[in-house]
Amino acid sequence: VMPSDGQVMSVWLFYRLNNVVSALALLSIVLAHRCRLGRCRFARFDLQLCIIGLHFFVYQCFTRSHTEQLLALQVGPPAHDEAYQLIMCLAWWAAVVSQAEMDLRYQIFMLHANIFVWVGLGMHFRTPSSNNGFFLKLTVSYYCIVGVLIELNRRAEQRRCEMLFLQHRLEQQVDQERRLAMDEREATLEKVSPAEQAAR
Repeated sequence: VMPSDGQVMSVWLFYRLNNVVSALALLSIVLAHRCRLGRCRFARFDLQLCIIGLHFFVYQCFTRSHTEQLLALQVGPPAHDEAYQLIMCLAWWAAVVSQAEMDLRYQIFMLHANIFVWVGLGMHFRTPSSNNGFFLKLTVSYYCIVGVLIELNRRAEQRRCEMLFLQHRLEQQVDQERRLAMDEREATLEKVSPAEQAAR
């Protein structure tokens, strides 16, 4: 809750305020989507979720050293928090992939925008890890893991579409059989009625 040892209050506020903004924005669009306020459609929901995701990725790409340089503060000793920041990004991806049926195009766009900002900040601020192979390995590993998550989500979405298509075909077949049965029943009644009248 409070800043850890060696962390400047302004750096702590940078992360906490952005966390609050992302959380409130995400909560608002989820509630609007569930309550159907303003006719929130799926396409619009995906776009709003993409914007919130981009905001989350941008400030999570800032390590403590990046933030100190951004706020024109005295840069402290290296915190080596690059892996932690990418883990936070992975947590967001896991939540989106598991809970939100987001358009695949938005996911691909967010991933590459995330990588672009991450690499750009690493090259611009020249953090210690960006001068060795650790930064490259971390970036490639993150890209591959998120790519696998997106691929799994694509396959799950494809299976859902196939199941919906089969369900629709089955419902059509059931309706057709019901109509045929009703037509046969009406035809039988039409044949039986003249016979009954003749017998009377």
